[in-house]
Amino acid sequence: MLKTKAETIFNNIFLVLLFLLIVGTPLVFTTMTRAVFEVNKLLLLRIVTILVCSTWFFKYILFRANGFSLRFKKTGLEWPLLFLIIANFLSTVFSQNLRLSLLGSYDRWEGIYTVLNYLLLILIYSKLTTRKYQFFWLVGGILFSTGLSAFYGVFQSLGLDSLFNWSMDPERRVFACINNPVHFCAYVAMVVPLGLGA
Repeated sequence: MLKTKAETIFNNIFLVLLFLLIVGTPLVFTTMTRAVFEVNKLLLLRIVTILVCSTWFFKYILFRANGFSLRFKKTGLEWPLLFLIIANFLSTVFSQNLRLSLLGSYDRWEGIYTVLNYLLLILIYSKLTTRKYQFFWLVGGILFSTGLSAFYGVFQSLGLDSLFNWSMDPERRVFACINNPVHFCAYVAMVVPLGLGA
């Protein structure tokens, strides 16, 4: 009984954090920094990843201290993710520019720290979204945030976005909080089949 209650509490905490990440990533930005989009989105990604991993570790310690068994179902992604991590570490160690391989470069943040964040997210979502209600909330979050972003994109394309002074003309290339029009179009195109299937 106590284990089931604790499991439910942890599942809800994980759901809130993952929902925040799904809704926040396409929508979060601030004009207070020079990089209006990338830094803010990566900050959200890293904060949520740290919170999820810390909560996951706390759950493990708590369950172990109370004699609860804690089992993780195999998803089939463990070995491919391990090989990807090893390949990324090897490419970092043997790279010609270690600093660039670790941190990435200006406006190209894809160093090994970011790649590990992405791989960890795959593991987190595959291991922690185990209930049907979690899946529905996360799919709903994707559809909701994409809908808001697309709605904002319509305002940009019509020239009605007078709140922000963007460096490029949003009427010609709508980006709707995702920084790059190419990324925005790809994101919306990926979500359309999900919306049709839901």
